[in-house]
Amino acid sequence: MLKTIIIDDEKLAREKLKRLFKELADPDMSVCDEAKNGIEALEKIESQKPDFVILDIEMPGLNGFEVIRHLKHVPCVVFSTAYDHYAIRAFEIHAVDYLLKPYDKARLATAIERVKTRLKKPAESAEEIKKLVIKILQSKDNPSYIERLPSRIGQKIKLFKVQDIKWFDSQHSITFAYIDNQKIDVKYTLDELESRLDPKHFFRVHRSTIVNLNNVSEIIPWFSGKYKLILTDKAGTELFVSRNRAQELKALLNW
Repeated sequence: MLKTIIIDDEKLAREKLKRLFKELADPDMSVCDEAKNGIEALEKIESQKPDFVILDIEMPGLNGFEVIRHLKHVPCVVFSTAYDHYAIRAFEIHAVDYLLKPYDKARLATAIERVKTRLKKPAESAEEIKKLVIKILQSKDNPSYIERLPSRIGQKIKLFKVQDIKWFDSQHSITFAYIDNQKIDVKYTLDELESRLDPKHFFRVHRSTIVNLNNVSEIIPWFSGKYKLILTDKAGTELFVSRNRAQELKALLNW
């Protein structure tokens, strides 16, 4: 018996899918749970490890792409969307199935048959999906900027508002975000963050550091063409702008 989780922020969409599964009466399939947002999806996928999920792309907090990006266990995925046509073309090219809303029972049946085929090579399927998702998230065709970041705190997954993060840095290939006196690890590389954060507010001052410019209180000329930034946190954190990034920062802030 193959287990699936239905993930959609719209209750009517979840109810429709459950009804269609019931009408199909496929003896190989079972809807084991549902989730109404990205955080619930992360927790339920990690705890229940379904064989596949039907995942809505556009959801508040974390969208469907970001859910996949942060998963440790990546099941086979059928994306569900009402638009995002660039993504649909990518799924077709990479043989990742999707349900274009509105869809019917016959279309769901086709998706399920494709899932069964893909599950014969689950490791290959998961790897392809994750590569595709990272490519889409980094694409210039994906105009949305990250507003929240998930991080695992103990047994819970918490969402942090990006605007509250003072800066990011990378240490030994692990990326950390700093919020006041709290240090959390995030699953993005600095390169990915640089492409997904709003450039009006976040600036990469060094190859290992991205700073939230809204939290800079002072900019002090330093040695060898560098600059020192003083942040607004209680510790008055000091970060340095590399010489080759200084001119770009000057142009951005118009000083």
